[in-house]
Amino acid sequence: MTVYLCTNKAVLPTLCAILLFLSTASVIALHAMAWSEPAFFLFGLSAFLLLALHIRNSNDRLLVGSSLLASLALTTRYMGITLFPPMILTILLLEDKPLRKRVRDCLILLGVGLLPLAVWLLHNLVVAESATSRVITFHPIGALQINGLVDTLLLFWVPIPGHPSLKTALLFLSFGLVFAKMLMALKEKRRCRQAANISLAVQLLTSAFTITYLLFLFVAISFIDAQTAFESRILSPVYVFGIILVVSVACQTSSLKPRTTILWRGAFLVLSFVLIYLKATEANAFIIARHTNGSGYTERVWRDSESIKYVKALPETKIIYSNGVDAIQFLTGREALRIPAKIDPGSRRPNANFDREIEAMENDIMANRAVVIYLDRIDWRWYLPSKEELEQVYKLPLLTRFFDGVIYGIK
Repeated sequence: MTVYLCTNKAVLPTLCAILLFLSTASVIALHAMAWSEPAFFLFGLSAFLLLALHIRNSNDRLLVGSSLLASLALTTRYMGITLFPPMILTILLLEDKPLRKRVRDCLILLGVGLLPLAVWLLHNLVVAESATSRVITFHPIGALQINGLVDTLLLFWVPIPGHPSLKTALLFLSFGLVFAKMLMALKEKRRCRQAANISLAVQLLTSAFTITYLLFLFVAISFIDAQTAFESRILSPVYVFGIILVVSVACQTSSLKPRTTILWRGAFLVLSFVLIYLKATEANAFIIARHTNGSGYTERVWRDSESIKYVKALPETKIIYSNGVDAIQFLTGREALRIPAKIDPGSRRPNANFDREIEAMENDIMANRAVVIYLDRIDWRWYLPSKEELEQVYKLPLLTRFFDGVIYGIK
């Protein structure tokens, strides 16, 4: 609906936007899991659409509705806070009102939109004595993470063979042109004192959101959660909102000169459908693999796991430690305790209580016949002791080995 309205109800560009969304494997993966991103897309895009309609028609009910939808996006994901700077910027730049009334609209937006989050944070402070349970510490983003950011953006927008440097240059050149065209339209609107239309409002909202979201990610990774990676799930909002920005700017550019409208729109449609074809090929392979083998802890290899079968056979009273407490809970319904972490994955600080926690686990093994289930397939929790450390450094007694894990304990 957003693309349809901001392209003057053009059917083919709207169809291109829909197919770009539906033909992306990572977007399909988001909707195949019980994750928060689909709801975030719904609430965030709806908030932007209502605000764009408010900019055009100056209706307070639309403004309040937009604020409520933004608040739902924010309570769905903390990253929803990045919706508000673009919305405030759009109100200040595009509303055809005196400054005092524009400031009033910004206050309504913030008051309604941030109230649920404020209540939730206050609840956390009262119940858990911490608003977010996060520790602020500085761990700057490195070259590896920057490479991950570029690789994911290339996967979204340039899924073609070629040298990475060339594809990266093409990607940033294309987005540079998109942002330049949007800024030119904004400048023309202010110069000619034209009333803002839905297209310009949506372009400003989505472009400002893309920048704000990426900046917020950089800050969050550098100061709050170093474990966050620039992978497809985290960057999916940039892609989804970016589709609307690109399609809107392309349609606006093609209509600037009536004589070349057919040529520009034809070139855009050809490029779009080539991109859709390339992405759909990957998406089709993903869907087949997901249907055949499952995903995550529903994969066949987990259903056939000897280590998991061992856990299922344990008495209900048996105390279990593991590097895969989530896998055990999902596959067996059993609760398990996590092996003590050497490092806090969010702050990258050493765990000051690690030695005491390891000693407590060892005592539990000896005194209460607890077992440690080390699952080999879970290899991404670098902050936990490795299997070699458990055996060679902490000397945990070995019970048995399986092809996919090791069991420590005493008979």
